[in-house]
Amino acid sequence: MSISRWEPWSEMVTLRDAMDQFVRESFVRPRTAMEMGVTLDVMDTDDAFMVDAVLPGVKPDDVHLQIKDDVLMISGDIKDEHEAKQGNWIQRERRFGHYQRSFVLPGSVDADKVNATFHDGVLHITLPKSSESRARAIPVKAN
Repeated sequence: MSISRWEPWSEMVTLRDAMDQFVRESFVRPRTAMEMGVTLDVMDTDDAFMVDAVLPGVKPDDVHLQIKDDVLMISGDIKDEHEAKQGNWIQRERRFGHYQRSFVLPGSVDADKVNATFHDGVLHITLPKSSESRARAIPVKAN
């Protein structure tokens, strides 16, 4: 049996490396399409809800919208059009696969009048409010 000297600093370096790897894999690594969320900006105006969804790399034909029970659902697929024919990928951060996002609208909308446009990777949706959910001024009468 041999006796060896304990070097606590050498174990700390190993712990530091393990923590660096943990942080890098948990927070810094690129997310896959399954993990990716659709980023939304939602604005409430007098007459409508305005939604902007950032969908880089998505074609307008691959976007699906649905409204049910005042829930807006955005879904679709991002297709990988650049298969590696020669060589191996060194790093690949572009996202491919299925995405989905649901958002509960704060009021009822007129689903028949919803308008959606797509420009430069941003989906802009105008959701007109139904007459029941629009704000109305109520006059106050003196007795």
